[in-house]
Amino acid sequence: MARVTYCRRWNPVLKEAAEVLQPEEAESLHRSRQPYSVVLEADAGGVVVVEMCFYQAYCHVLFLDERKRVANRYSFVEAGDGRLFLEEAAVHNHRDGSERAADGELFSFKQDGSVFHDTGKAGGPVSRSEGKIDISRNYAALPTFGNYSSIVSRER
Repeated sequence: MARVTYCRRWNPVLKEAAEVLQPEEAESLHRSRQPYSVVLEADAGGVVVVEMCFYQAYCHVLFLDERKRVANRYSFVEAGDGRLFLEEAAVHNHRDGSERAADGELFSFKQDGSVFHDTGKAGGPVSRSEGKIDISRNYAALPTFGNYSSIVSRER
């Protein structure tokens, strides 16, 4: 069973929930499409943060490493058909215990199957490749309040 904490936002510096909310407060924000965050802590130690935005990005999902640094970030947008579409997936690689990512990858997806893959080191040049892929696994059901299972799957 995961421990669930609702809050106004995730504080990446302190690595904790900021402005903790009661579930009823968060549910009211969800119903009125106002921003809030959910911190899901698994018994096995994994931490996932869901940032419900509802605007340009419907939500972001942050998969944290053992030191609560962002290892992966997924950004979903509304697909226009009652579902969400994974538009961006970022991979952050941390080295030498640094809080700042040393290098990373960014995958940008379009609903026509186009994908752009950017790689690079922090502060260095970026390399881009592009192609076409099957994007059927990029779609997810709109999460209802308290049920984020459609978007917290790391493997897509």
